[in-house]
Amino acid sequence: MNYNQIEKIMLSYNLIKYEISEGTNFKFLKGNRHRVILERLRPLKKGGASGFLYVEVLDKYKDSCSKNGHINVKEISSEVELRNIVENLISYFEEKYGY
Repeated sequence: MNYNQIEKIMLSYNLIKYEISEGTNFKFLKGNRHRVILERLRPLKKGGASGFLYVEVLDKYKDSCSKNGHINVKEISSEVELRNIVENLISYFEEKYGY
């Protein structure tokens, strides 16, 4: 997937987009609580995109994430897989930050 495809998917879930010097971040926001779900998304010169998706809270990815709890979006094979991850993350944080 390329940068534009990933950006479109993230925005379709009403995640907050903001730019930093190393790329684009997307965060989940509930009241005054937030969590960056995707950080440092940037296009690659040879196509595709790179960025780090926070997945540590999802059982399926606990063993394959970095010490910071991320996987690179390059490791995600399809739009369906990305959408499933994002939906699971949103559900997790909705429950965690619910009022």
